[in-house]
Amino acid sequence: MFFPIDVIGKDSAFNRDQYTDAYAPGIERLFWHVARNATILRWLRRCGMDAEKLLEIGCGPGIVVDYLRAKGVDCIGCDLASPSVPDRLADVIFASTDFRSLPLAVRSNIDGVLLCDVMEHLDDPVASWRPPASP
Repeated sequence: MFFPIDVIGKDSAFNRDQYTDAYAPGIERLFWHVARNATILRWLRRCGMDAEKLLEIGCGPGIVVDYLRAKGVDCIGCDLASPSVPDRLADVIFASTDFRSLPLAVRSNIDGVLLCDVMEHLDDPVASWRPPASP
């Protein structure tokens, strides 16, 4: 979701302290996350995407991923930062990983992508979606 400014080769509108503050213990129980997660699930069901394999890009510690998985949605996540991820999500959260760098076996099985509160935290959202330069 948010990533620290000192991630090598990446820029962000959030610095490390802001990232840490955004994920204080118990944050997943705040009204914003509870209501947002329910809204996300409702829209996924309406669109028929709740039965698909989803990737949340910029997932932070996996608040949305955890909620959706608890509701039976096959969802994984990745984040440029190295968030503290609950043990139960360790196999489904790719920390310190650009979505473009996910293993092909993972990328080829993704049916849909979630961007939950990501774009507004990027210094240059358009540049963030460009493919990496060829070697």
